[in-house]
Amino acid sequence: MSGGASVAERLAECRAVLGGERSAMRSVWDDSANDKQRRVLLAMAGRTEGGMCSMWAAQSWASLPEYLRSEIVVGLRRFRTWADGAGV
Repeated sequence: MSGGASVAERLAECRAVLGGERSAMRSVWDDSANDKQRRVLLAMAGRTEGGMCSMWAAQSWASLPEYLRSEIVVGLRRFRTWADGAGV
């Protein structure tokens, strides 16, 4: 049975990773970003639809669709590259 438990534990870990629970952005989004900061992150991801942004900004990181979490991370990376290039 221990082999079964090990498989179940690994599946749970995979689900946590895919669901965004293990993402470094999860702690930023869920624990420290306020509504305005979340909207900035969404804007950097190219998401500026008013009603949708309000809905997304109110959700936990794990509740956001995977494609949106990915877009937010990519947008933040683009901003970091731009800021580094500007010497900031």
